[in-house]
Amino acid sequence: NEYLTTFSSYEWCWKGDIQKAYKEFEAEGPSLDEFEAKLKSFTAIEKQVEQMKGQHQISALMLQTASLANSLKDLAETWKAAFAKQLHKDAWAKLESVSEMIKETRKKLLREVAQGDMDSLADVMATLRAVYVKESEIDLDMVPIEHMYRILGEHLPNIMDAE
Repeated sequence: NEYLTTFSSYEWCWKGDIQKAYKEFEAEGPSLDEFEAKLKSFTAIEKQVEQMKGQHQISALMLQTASLANSLKDLAETWKAAFAKQLHKDAWAKLESVSEMIKETRKKLLREVAQGDMDSLADVMATLRAVYVKESEIDLDMVPIEHMYRILGEHLPNIMDAE
């Protein structure tokens, strides 16, 4: 029946391997915009499936498709969550890297400089120069991290709540 073919466009949801699909997606080196578009496509599927009628009549037969639609929606949500989880992992790693660099720099700056200890003073001054040089680099490192967390907050707020 024509109606049943409506569901065939979602066949990849239950036949596909999420991990394999993500590895293929990641191998393409997607930009954050492409990642966001992928998450939006999963959200669009959820919305399409939500709009499906819970039943469909074919002659004397009444098909109850509400549970099928709910299952499809859950599958799309699972795909979206899997991709978002990987994005979160990447964002967390980048944020942790910047955070670690800040901690190390702070530790160097808080080093006590005794009166007359020129070596310690030179080390602190060198650290200050390095901070000055890295300031714009740190800002540039934060932009994609903020973008990743904005994407996650928009498409999967529950990941953000858990953090």
